[in-house]
Amino acid sequence: MILHLLLFFFSLVHFFVIALFYWGLRKKPRETSHYQPFISVVIALKNEEENLAALLEGLQNQDYSPDKYEILLIDNSSDDDTFNQLKSRVAGNLRFQVLTTKDYSSDLKYKKEAMMMGIENARGEIILSTDADCIVPPTWISSMATQYQEDVDMVIGFSEVMTDPTLFQKIQKLDFLMLMAAAKGALNLGFHWAGSGQNISFRKKAFYNCGGYDGLKTLKGGDDTLFIQKFAKINSGKILFSTHSGSQVKTRALKNFRSFMRQRIRWAFEANYTRKFNPLVFFISLAAFGSNSALLFYFFLTLANSNFGIYLFSLTLMKYLIENLLAIKAADLFGMTKILTIFPIWFILYPPYAFFLGLMSFVGKNVKWK
Repeated sequence: MILHLLLFFFSLVHFFVIALFYWGLRKKPRETSHYQPFISVVIALKNEEENLAALLEGLQNQDYSPDKYEILLIDNSSDDDTFNQLKSRVAGNLRFQVLTTKDYSSDLKYKKEAMMMGIENARGEIILSTDADCIVPPTWISSMATQYQEDVDMVIGFSEVMTDPTLFQKIQKLDFLMLMAAAKGALNLGFHWAGSGQNISFRKKAFYNCGGYDGLKTLKGGDDTLFIQKFAKINSGKILFSTHSGSQVKTRALKNFRSFMRQRIRWAFEANYTRKFNPLVFFISLAAFGSNSALLFYFFLTLANSNFGIYLFSLTLMKYLIENLLAIKAADLFGMTKILTIFPIWFILYPPYAFFLGLMSFVGKNVKWK
């Protein structure tokens, strides 16, 4: 009886939080500004030879005032020819700086080491960053700048997964859309829970005010969601999710199931780690794990005893309705309604996937980064 009550309690908490995300997406966006601060784009790269052409094409065609931004590309001690190719491709373009962490002395690890080197060398009031495997539109810098007003310390942008016509990649696209919907919905209601390093910006002074990446130094991740929670805990300025369509970036879908799971296990470990920064977020993650576990639990109980079918049906129906509502709103908001055709497949696959990630979150620190 206690287990049944606990599973239903977690499920109800999860449904309530999804409803909050939906309500947040419906909130009227804040007015944009005409503020044009000097912006430093800081991008960490490691073994990114195959992604350089698309990344640099977007960066070289920005419509922001040329005297108002710089781009720092930091090679994180790549094993391939990324560093030399970077220098060759941007040679003669004075807005670009190419640096390497090879001789950089730091107690930071992984991407945070390269990011810190870039931030230390940045002249901008605002730091703007994306991942090296992302493609940015010409309006990226200018659109993110419009979100800043005097009371704003951080702006998080939307990122969309690009796909080939395969079911696996479409599932990735929808799964990431749901993560983005949760991040935007929460931020619109003032809850600073999550975001992606694929599209993030913040005031440099606020970065130093919260101690930068202190407390996250040796984690494989921690440069986005955990950093956001740490940043929000110390700084008083607002954290917004960009409302400007011109600020949206695109990222490539992962090529195979192994790399996808490796990425998601690292993310799950970060969610587990939030108990040290934001216990409420950890509890919400625990409730989501409990809700998805409940469906699996009652599925197997129903196979053994059909009397439990009513519990399985009730939870499945409530979960489907509330999550489908969020998906529809998010897809409409970000112009991705075609992806909704695979929602039933994603919904069926998600509970075992979430259950597995919850168990694997405890070993995420041992998963290879790059």
